[in-house]
Amino acid sequence: MQGVPPLLKVATWLSAGICIGMQMPADIVWWPWMLATLAIALLLGRCERLQSGCLVACVVLMGACITAWQRQSLRFPFTDKMERIEAVVTSEPVVRAKSVGVDLQLTRNGRRIKGYLAKDERSLTLQPGEGLLLYTRITPNRQWRQGTFDYVRYLETHGFTGSCYASAHKWCRTSVSLTALSRADRLRLWALSLRHRLLSRYDTMEGLDEQGRSVLAAMTLGDKSALSGSLRDVYAHTGASHVLALSGLHLGILCSLLTLLTRTGRLRFLARLFTALLLWSYALLTGLSPSVVRSATMLTMFLAFSFSNRRQTSAGSLALAAILLMLAQPLVLFDIGFQLSFAAVLSILILVPEARNIIPVEVLERHRLLKWLWSLLLMSLAAQIGTAPIVAYYFGTFPLYFLITNIIVIPAVYLILWGALLLFLTSWSLVSQILSGMVAGVNHILGTMAQWPHACITGLSPTLTQVVLYYAFLYTCLLIVWRLRGVRRS
Repeated sequence: MQGVPPLLKVATWLSAGICIGMQMPADIVWWPWMLATLAIALLLGRCERLQSGCLVACVVLMGACITAWQRQSLRFPFTDKMERIEAVVTSEPVVRAKSVGVDLQLTRNGRRIKGYLAKDERSLTLQPGEGLLLYTRITPNRQWRQGTFDYVRYLETHGFTGSCYASAHKWCRTSVSLTALSRADRLRLWALSLRHRLLSRYDTMEGLDEQGRSVLAAMTLGDKSALSGSLRDVYAHTGASHVLALSGLHLGILCSLLTLLTRTGRLRFLARLFTALLLWSYALLTGLSPSVVRSATMLTMFLAFSFSNRRQTSAGSLALAAILLMLAQPLVLFDIGFQLSFAAVLSILILVPEARNIIPVEVLERHRLLKWLWSLLLMSLAAQIGTAPIVAYYFGTFPLYFLITNIIVIPAVYLILWGALLLFLTSWSLVSQILSGMVAGVNHILGTMAQWPHACITGLSPTLTQVVLYYAFLYTCLLIVWRLRGVRRS
């Protein structure tokens, strides 16, 4: 791969505009300037450089404009008065020390808030889709974590406009009318209820402890509500956190499985369409979280561009997916999952082809196991190169045994997804036992690796400038390699 795809440049300019829109007041009106810049670009048909500059400015202003619109849509008047609200539970309950946290959607206006209820038997048994009647006060989002992680921006990115707390005697279950919600919201609630019933299947599995159940629920259905802090640390320190969050890895495995099952010459278009529909059905089942929507969009772009013979369609489809996501929700740019996924996939698409030929192709073709292992190592190393500064910036850690971890967990996730699918379809006790054993084995291996000497470097605190300089240095090195390759060919 040589040069930068045009769509990737557009995604970069749009990202710059979104960053500008976040730094400026939300009430600034950007769209007249955007339209004026576009009009000037159309009038400068013969001056290509000036026209290109105006188009770049237009895209930047578009990013600032849509960011201002979204920030204004998240503004709601807050009062100090207690009020009676009617809401629907849209998540599995998360048990805390003295409360139970749930995501709530108000039936009167569709507004999403974080709800915290007093910890008791009633709150522990809440299910997605249940209606609640609360007498409480809705408060603005607040920053409660120290460091570079912006919790308020995280809540805004995921559409939460506030939070509330209700003691035991100030809330009750009730039947609510969902007519005020959109069809998309009602469909999502139905999918969440279905997911809850599927999660209950894990409660009856033999040989599966609480940690195993939480990992299996996170890997297969995207429910991380039961993951303990210690288990999260084990996966983070070994470089396996990405398998706990449904993302491109899980949907990529599912897409590859569906592609193999639907591979046909005459009905290739229908097979790809069927694969895309199943991907989005799975995304709906997992609750349409931002990471799943992002991955499903990217894979849909890959499937759409797979009919083209262009060599750079992968990077182009990745950039197009990022543009569509940012246009629909500009604040997704500040979501850590979006940044990690985009950096990992882009690094794989760029760096892996550059290093693939280190081992001769003839040797790899003769040894299939070596070929698979070499590809897995290259992808793991490329993804780590692309995401290391982001992980260090937000979390201050860097796992040293990530290559060994990925050799273990990626095949394990492949088998676990297959096992979960068979379990839902057949309910065989043998499948349940094998699946429980695989999850317990992965947890045991990673727990052992986390105890190895120097398993993870902690206490890192790079600045934003240092992160930007890292990527600038990496890009400069790639430009030098591409230039030298072009000189040799000429």
